[in-house]
Amino acid sequence: MQSGFCVNVIFMWTIRKRPQPKTSVKHVLIINSKGGSGKTTLATNLSCFFAAQGKKTALIDYDPQGSSTRWLRERPADLPKIYGIAAHKANYARFTRTWILSLPSDTTHAVIDAPAGIGGVDLNDLLEKADAIVIPVLPSPIDIRATADFIGKVFLSHVYRSSDKALGVVANRALIGSQAYGQLQRFLLNLGIPFICTFAEHRHYLQAAGQGMGINELPLAHDFSELKAWNCLIKWLEQG
Repeated sequence: MQSGFCVNVIFMWTIRKRPQPKTSVKHVLIINSKGGSGKTTLATNLSCFFAAQGKKTALIDYDPQGSSTRWLRERPADLPKIYGIAAHKANYARFTRTWILSLPSDTTHAVIDAPAGIGGVDLNDLLEKADAIVIPVLPSPIDIRATADFIGKVFLSHVYRSSDKALGVVANRALIGSQAYGQLQRFLLNLGIPFICTFAEHRHYLQAAGQGMGINELPLAHDFSELKAWNCLIKWLEQG
């Protein structure tokens, strides 16, 4: 990564603060223009953690692949309710703000699963909706470079620069101690933005996804060390 980029990004980070009005709903945007970074896995599991805490949770699926929407169809009826909005469908895509009117009146938390390849007006629109922005990134050179470019676009967005939105990065499918993980740590240190937590590549995620569940809802989930990382993310979001 070029040092000039780091200087520009850090500069944008320091000038962008200006408070904006907030709604009663906490909107968490899961976004990275790089495909395959694990946005849907993060969005669905985060929704489950919120719902398990008694939060009235909505999952808004902007990804044209509709993965979050399909996951919700598999969700058992006896688990905490998560309200779904298929925002990728034509009626929502044409009027990007109409999903706001579709949220149940008692909604407290909305998780937005953003599509890959997003930019320009569409990126600004989703950034405007968000109260907190979480960017998942895989610890590989290709993903780190692509994420660096994307974070640069976020920092240059007038919507982001004129707000006080919390923004942080999570490592996804990572092997702590590996060379690639070290590169990711250095990358985030250079950017000077929060590195919230690290999620491992684990079969529990596939197991839960196939059943419309989060890993916190699996049998013996309380013995699963991965929950510590999720608790870190939840705490960061509560403070943001």
